Amino acid sequence: MKKAQNIFRDPVAKLGSLLSLLPLTGRLVPGRRRRLAILKNDGLGDIILFLPYAAALHRAFAARGYEVSLIVRSPWAEFVRRAGCADRVIVQPPYRNAFQWLGFRLGFWARHCFDNIVEAVCEAHDVTDCCHPKERVNIYLDPRWKSPDSPGTRSFDVSGMTIRERYAVLLEACGIDRDVPSFDYSVFADPVPAAWIEGPFIAFCADSSDPRRCWEKEKFAALGNWLWGRYRKRLLFIGSDRTRAEEIIAALDPEVEAENLCGETTLFQLFTLVGQAEFLVSGDTGTAHAGAACGTRSFVICGRGEYGTFVPYPPEIEGKRFFSVFSEKPCRRCYWRDPACAKLPVYECISSISVEQVKQVIETHLPPPPETSASGSAG
Repeated sequence: MKKAQNIFRDPVAKLGSLLSLLPLTGRLVPGRRRRLAILKNDGLGDIILFLPYAAALHRAFAARGYEVSLIVRSPWAEFVRRAGCADRVIVQPPYRNAFQWLGFRLGFWARHCFDNIVEAVCEAHDVTDCCHPKERVNIYLDPRWKSPDSPGTRSFDVSGMTIRERYAVLLEACGIDRDVPSFDYSVFADPVPAAWIEGPFIAFCADSSDPRRCWEKEKFAALGNWLWGRYRKRLLFIGSDRTRAEEIIAALDPEVEAENLCGETTLFQLFTLVGQAEFLVSGDTGTAHAGAACGTRSFVICGRGEYGTFVPYPPEIEGKRFFSVFSEKPCRRCYWRDPACAKLPVYECISSISVEQVKQVIETHLPPPPETSASGSAG
């Protein structure tokens, strides 16, 4: 597939360039609002962290008379619409093969005419090929990546920066104060069935978008047993992998109260559950960032593949309400491409984190409630 895409990419890009010139005459229409496109076709965690910056871009460009569009992948479209940080949300259609992808680009850029494009993506992409904005600002992580060389393009190498520093570069490049803007994440909380939140509970997210970044099931089960013995609070499993959660629940001690809501909640209901939990225990996934956004005390089992990018969090959050648990391995920022881990079922920087290590972090920062402290801990 990739070879076919590379063979056809150049001629299709040239054809797309001609097609995308057709709507340029629209810029001459009197009274037409200028148009800004913000490209953010990343995962949920990236979207959550980007929303304050998207809102800042929207406010600044709206004040300059722009119509602001945000281009995202389909699963996050409604989430971004509710955030209200764009005049229009454009969904990047899914595709099954290279030819569908090339066709999407041609049709997309033939329909749209943007005066400015801000590319805020975290991974290599070619979505904006065949587009001719008057001005383009983009960030990239590696000098080997192709950076658009069209007139008006300003590119910034953000390798080595945290995710917040990258977004601050975008704001500064657009003439906006680079200080971290505020954002009210409570807009995402939807009502949930009363039975889900009846009594205190611990939110438990044991899955990830990449199975190799999932801490082992037996370790989650051992941690769950210990949490029950220490806090005597129901474990509420949230996330998307219902089968994995069922297997972990089956491995828990019989007396542990646990409920599996994986796959049953909307994204907005997940925010509600995370926000109302006593605390969150999560793997290296977007749910962890939802915990930070909600202000919930969150204990997160993290890999080192992107160490310093997303986690640890800034000092005003890390160690206060967000607690990143890392392996003691010296590796960092392999971007999940370390050949030594290529054939492992779980990345070594995650599998080498012990249950005792996670327990110690929780014990240090979250004492047991008075009614259970006398009984000691289990496991």
